[in-house]
Amino acid sequence: ISKETASDADVAIKDSSQEKRHLIISQTDGCFLKFLNEDRQKLPSLCDITVTVCGQMYRAHKVVLAFGSGYFHAKFSENAELHHVTIDNIEVSIFGHLLNFLYTSEFDVSESQIPALAEAACFLEMMEAVNLLAKMFIFR
Repeated sequence: ISKETASDADVAIKDSSQEKRHLIISQTDGCFLKFLNEDRQKLPSLCDITVTVCGQMYRAHKVVLAFGSGYFHAKFSENAELHHVTIDNIEVSIFGHLLNFLYTSEFDVSESQIPALAEAACFLEMMEAVNLLAKMFIFR
């Protein structure tokens, strides 16, 4: 390669780098959460937190809990090295539904569970869940 050819290539690269393009894959968030949801059900997993609810242990990912719950976000902000949280004021089945919601953005529950779910979601500061449950309650 001659010196002129190399410098011409450098100019072309510099010129093309000034053009910005926005490229995106749709549903990436859903794929990522699906991966994490499947991961938390495997051994070994990449989970970095254990939540004990009335003696029942749940493995999870701090980033998922902190993203969807103001309660967990505050806990992890206070102590980033935290690896275990105990909650005794939420029923096991209710917490399981809320944890699944954090990973799937879906509830599959009976109508009779909605008030307890809404109360627990308020405690955990899961506002998206609270809003969705309020809509379910209104339209039942």
